[in-house]
Amino acid sequence: MSLDKKKAGVETVLFHGLFSMYRKLMYSITIVFFEDSFELQALTQVACSGVMTMYILNYWPFARYADNVSKIFNELCFVAILMLLAFIKNVQSSSDTSTPSFPTGGVMIGITVTNMAFHGFRMTQNSIAAG
Repeated sequence: MSLDKKKAGVETVLFHGLFSMYRKLMYSITIVFFEDSFELQALTQVACSGVMTMYILNYWPFARYADNVSKIFNELCFVAILMLLAFIKNVQSSSDTSTPSFPTGGVMIGITVTNMAFHGFRMTQNSIAAG
């Protein structure tokens, strides 16, 4: 690997970290200043996730293919959970009675468990390959 390619690789990984911090800052700002607007909070996070997904798909910033796929999988799971949360919030605010959120909550738990299982499998696979 040439020095230029190595430098470009380091810069893309650094951008990923900086954007992650920017994303957390944006989320904090929307929570503090727009506390009554869950839709805006969710929309900013979906937009940030879309930018991050496009960035990863375009630059593949991590050396290993599996790491890039893992980051994309995380972003897609995050967007799915945000969309389900927005759906629950919308249904609860538009109905007069308390509507149960169990089915949608169960789907969100399923997405999270799937994501954790995926990463647990990757960690096991990496430790077997290293040892």
